[in-house]
Amino acid sequence: MEIQHESSSRYSGTDTDSIFTVGNGIPSGLISLPLRYMHSVVEMANLKDVQQVIDVLVAFVESVGPDDEFKIKI
Repeated sequence: MEIQHESSSRYSGTDTDSIFTVGNGIPSGLISLPLRYMHSVVEMANLKDVQQVIDVLVAFVESVGPDDEFKIKI
């Protein structure tokens, strides 16, 4: 599976921009799916890319252990 990593401290144009700044901040991550013609009736994505996004999300969920915490520690 090919994954491209990108770190960004700028505006992403997604709901994640609002989520991670709520209150003292909410740890969050963004997974993007490459597609064409977003928000139109002819939006298109490659089915292999869709499956890879699903695989990444499933792998993450399966990797979470009972001692994992998703909060900011100050």
